[in-house]
Amino acid sequence: MKLHFIGGLPRSGTTMLAAILNQNPKFKASGPSPLYQILTELHTSMGTTHYHLNENLTDNIRISTMTGMVQGFYQNTKKVVFDTGNWQGKASLVSNLFPSSKMICCVRNLAWIIDSLEHNVHKNWVQPAGTANHQKYSTLYSRVSSYLASDGLVGSAIDSLREVYYGEFSKHLILVEYDKITKNPEEIIRKLYDNLRETYYDHDYSNLSFNLNTHDERYGVKGLHTVKSKVEPHIRKTILPPDIFDRYNRSEFWKTDPQTQAVVL
Repeated sequence: MKLHFIGGLPRSGTTMLAAILNQNPKFKASGPSPLYQILTELHTSMGTTHYHLNENLTDNIRISTMTGMVQGFYQNTKKVVFDTGNWQGKASLVSNLFPSSKMICCVRNLAWIIDSLEHNVHKNWVQPAGTANHQKYSTLYSRVSSYLASDGLVGSAIDSLREVYYGEFSKHLILVEYDKITKNPEEIIRKLYDNLRETYYDHDYSNLSFNLNTHDERYGVKGLHTVKSKVEPHIRKTILPPDIFDRYNRSEFWKTDPQTQAVVL
């Protein structure tokens, strides 16, 4: 089984990318997957904080247990697997467990990430979106602070992505820019195939199908992972106040600092 990981920043096209890749009959691409949480908890449970339970475990047993769990999760499929989660936060772990894997992270201008999250908040006016605590963060300004906190939805993703981008595991990292893939999907996907050393499949970029409505409603984020049928840019005026938009409009560190082994598509 070949295994790759999809992660990156929120509202940056991870689900769209999975929907595209899933068209290839040789690929298996997931939407948000529980594998990240399962592997994280398994890794933690075999650590030194649980020494009284693990005194007979060797590192070889730990490694084989984690790799075996992941292989079992996908039932030893012969397909190329792309699992979606917050994988940039586990770069060291998965790069060592699966050294031939790539970490494909979707990225986007930070101002438009915030805009997209707020757009989802406005769409869910009947049932407030679960991306923000509406009792505690009742205004756009307080929600933005919450999103960007080090343990927030966006802030934690950016911090972990920076760590991978500048660190020793950047050679496993492939960045897919949202604006580029929506404008020229075939060009970007062909480049992705080249970097994965896979034979290109003739994707239909006007006929995507990926239904995650049940997942989104369960977690109180209705519409958060909705994928439009056609890959194309959606140009509209921002709903953010000018001071917020201007503050975060030039935030793409991957465009200004090339000191990395990561590939930026």
